[in-house]
Amino acid sequence: MPLSPLTVSNLSCTRPSVNGGDRNLFAPVSFTLNPASALILRGENGSGKSTLLRALAGLFPSNTAPLSSFLYLGHANALHPDMNAIEHLNFWRTLHATHNTGRDVNKVANELILETLGLTAQRHQLAAQLSNGQKRRLSFGRLLLQQADCWLLDEPQAALDNAAHQMLLKLIAQHLAAGGMAIIASHDELAIQGAEMIELRAYT
Repeated sequence: MPLSPLTVSNLSCTRPSVNGGDRNLFAPVSFTLNPASALILRGENGSGKSTLLRALAGLFPSNTAPLSSFLYLGHANALHPDMNAIEHLNFWRTLHATHNTGRDVNKVANELILETLGLTAQRHQLAAQLSNGQKRRLSFGRLLLQQADCWLLDEPQAALDNAAHQMLLKLIAQHLAAGGMAIIASHDELAIQGAEMIELRAYT
């Protein structure tokens, strides 16, 4: 069944102020995101890009209910230093099967996922031994495991070289082509066809 458009109206987040009461972290945000579409969040440091993504994931209090089917990848790669690539993929399979926030857990084989991520040679390396770019690529394994409607990606291209950057764009394009949606916080330009953009403005 095709997805319905995602509509967010006047999303706002607050934090206690040193002067008492609450202060808004950014100007209220409204948008409608259609299936097979992406939205890029831009703005200076402190403008609220990461906070908005976390609010949509239910990780930061806001006036908007969290999304029902999403996959959130934040700044941290969420890797255990003493687990290798295969162990991480198996752990994520179990995690998503037990606490599923998406449609289903993908049955793609670990070796095919690692080949897609360019990590076949590192499949038995501990996360602590991987480069920053390799760690970031390994974290994308979750994108290939969980079939969530909407990807919430916070600076996903951080630490990636050009080849890995192109691989990320391909993953996003495939997700959109399958009818999915993506909301991406990024300082850099991302060549995503038809993507819309919101410039966040921090309250001072």
